[in-house]
Amino acid sequence: MQAILKPLSHPQLSDILIEQPLFPIGRGEQPFAAYDADIIAHLSRRHARIFREGEGIYIADLGSRNGTRLNGKPVALKPQRLLAGDRLTLAGLLDYEVEIRSESGDTPPGESDPPALTLSPTAEGSPLDALVVTRFPYLIGKSDPGFAAADAGGPARRAFLSRRHALVFARGSQLFIEDLASTNGTWLNGERLDEHARALADGDALMLGGDCFSYTVQLRTGAPESGCGAAAGAAPPEECHTTYVTSADSFLDIFCLEADAEQPDTAREEAAGVEAQKPAAGPPARPGLLRRARAFGGELKLAFGGGQVRAARRARWILPGVLALAAAVAAGLYYAGKAQRELHGLMAQGRYREAAVLASRELAARPAPDAVVGLATEALAKYVVGQWLQRSQAGDYSGARSVLAGARPLARDNPAADGLLDTLVWVTELQQFIAARGGIDAPVQVYGQGAQIEALLGWWNRSPEEYRGRMGQLLNYVPDFKATHDQTFSQMRALRYEQSVYLAAIDKLNASIEQKLARDRPGELLAEIDDTAAQYPRLGGLEQLRSDLRDYLQVHGALQRGDRLRAAVLIEQGEYATPPFQKKVAALQATLLPSEAVAQQFKAAAQAWRAGELDTALGLLAGVAGQRGGELAAQELASKRRIVADYAQLQTLRAEPDYGERLIGFYRGLDPVEDAHFTRALTAEFQHHKAAALERADGAWNSARDSWQSYRRGGGIKGLLRLEEQVSSRFGAQARLLSAAYDSANRALRVHTLLSAAPSAERLALQRQIASEMALQRRSLQELSMVLDPAVLDSKLGLLAPAPPDTQAPASHRVRMEGKHE
Repeated sequence: MQAILKPLSHPQLSDILIEQPLFPIGRGEQPFAAYDADIIAHLSRRHARIFREGEGIYIADLGSRNGTRLNGKPVALKPQRLLAGDRLTLAGLLDYEVEIRSESGDTPPGESDPPALTLSPTAEGSPLDALVVTRFPYLIGKSDPGFAAADAGGPARRAFLSRRHALVFARGSQLFIEDLASTNGTWLNGERLDEHARALADGDALMLGGDCFSYTVQLRTGAPESGCGAAAGAAPPEECHTTYVTSADSFLDIFCLEADAEQPDTAREEAAGVEAQKPAAGPPARPGLLRRARAFGGELKLAFGGGQVRAARRARWILPGVLALAAAVAAGLYYAGKAQRELHGLMAQGRYREAAVLASRELAARPAPDAVVGLATEALAKYVVGQWLQRSQAGDYSGARSVLAGARPLARDNPAADGLLDTLVWVTELQQFIAARGGIDAPVQVYGQGAQIEALLGWWNRSPEEYRGRMGQLLNYVPDFKATHDQTFSQMRALRYEQSVYLAAIDKLNASIEQKLARDRPGELLAEIDDTAAQYPRLGGLEQLRSDLRDYLQVHGALQRGDRLRAAVLIEQGEYATPPFQKKVAALQATLLPSEAVAQQFKAAAQAWRAGELDTALGLLAGVAGQRGGELAAQELASKRRIVADYAQLQTLRAEPDYGERLIGFYRGLDPVEDAHFTRALTAEFQHHKAAALERADGAWNSARDSWQSYRRGGGIKGLLRLEEQVSSRFGAQARLLSAAYDSANRALRVHTLLSAAPSAERLALQRQIASEMALQRRSLQELSMVLDPAVLDSKLGLLAPAPPDTQAPASHRVRMEGKHE
């Protein structure tokens, strides 16, 4: 779509063809800069912008000194759509006729996809996030959550940015940046931007407001980089945080000026409904009674004019009917005026409900003129909005909906008023959603909020111009609506940002979780969840996701060992709250694990076992042979019989010198909950022999220390070792040392935990160092999954110790199946 401005006031000037998505108007912009000085003297430097949005072309005034008019009306607070035949006036002197041309199916010259923009913080150790922008236009401003990390350097940092600071937009395949008259300016390669947009190039230095917002520009035509500036082939630094912007801002919002610039929360769409005083289309009105009277007069003239005898004769027959018609016309004029006068009187007295009821009856009885429709809409708005505000501001959203539902009958014959009620219903839903989640700055939950955000924005996006008009109309009728009006647009801008940034991040994370669960690689997810939390600090619900992952890793570990019974126990004990893990465990239960009947038998057997009813428990397990899961019951039965036999044998060894060691070995294999019958019987003796256990723990600590020191002396496992395309002997030796240290330290720590004896601070610090190094090495290898051959990667990971002990089943004499412990 193209716009052509045809000069009217100065026909000697050439037509202006507008093909690009954003066209600047100002005395320093082409073609205006080439005009004579007296022609452009009244144009401002940043006068107006013409832009393309969706299927329309719009004009926006940028607060110019001498204004912009469209068809004689000022373009003030919001952009106005240009239509063919419109008359556009710039600064009161330059008049143009607008022509709109639809483009052919061919792509306009130069209109190809622009590159992705990456803004990487320049300063080393900067708290700022890198920004990756893939859709344009992109509005830079202090309220953009992408700059929230600056608060880490001091609460006043974001004060250097204006709310509407700068704009990045595309012309064809090239990106441009324009300063939006910000207070502290925008600097490109050391030069402050004036009113002209400047092209961005790869490697440019960009500063926004002050040196605390300094970035390096990177332009990429392929997939965007993370923005962390890592060298090719190297792993990115762990401090790297990147915010992705994958949805464009709207020119309609960018160039919509606030009505009161001193109120920081005023929406860009501030006075979007300036024209709302015009009543919306209502029921078809009757032909005007005055027009009927004029027609009647014409008939009289024809009847009596000209002195013709035939006409006079007709008049004698027509005159009685004419007089009756005149009386009817006069009565109609009186009663139409009477209804309007009564409405005006009630409105002047503030009796809005009575006015709304009267108007509703009038509209239901007969078609009414536009003036009555307008009064009916205004009366209903003034009657409803006050009550609605009182309830919605008190958080009584159910009561607010009741007010709107009660007013519906009064709007039955008035589509304009019915539309205002629809809009207030939507505002109620928006306010309730924001309040329920804890405010506009509350975390965006990974699950449960995305669909609501999409639904709220989807309703508005169906007809944004119409809904802006309705909001402005409500504000015009009820000035007390201003705070809600401003808050609504502010909340909607925030939700748009969350939709483009946070919902996109949630979709990406969910896709990765489902993919890795399907490929049986859940161990890689913990690092990915942590990275997502670091990049998107307002994401909520990640702790529940981590909890479900930890529970599932135990299930996965049991399945990897071929221990389906233990997996079934863990699933029964777990409480999965996130959809991907709920789906996964449901699939496992349906295919791999015992049937529901067998599971209930296992549960009853477990309860009897814990109570010391050993024969009952063994009998229940023996009774499920032949059913799905019966083979697991046989395993459990054998395990329990072995415990009974081991316990009986232990009683015969009390006089033996190694009794204490055998006791501890047996006791450590018991589950304190499932095997409570045996632990109660042996606890006193176990405490007596725990000195031997602590001595073994001391040996494990010493072994862990020696292996750790050897690992450190060998230089650890650096990036080059991890990147080797084969498993070298050096990598293998270092991995075995680290794994030995890890296993020994964790084994010693488990003994201390089992004996309720805390190790020394030095030993705890050693265990944490070893565990941290192991986690780092596993995570670093997993991040090379796109670089290393899968077989090599699996071999290297296999040399490292598996997941931490708290994600594995504890050592036990057997596997178990039971329900949740109450």
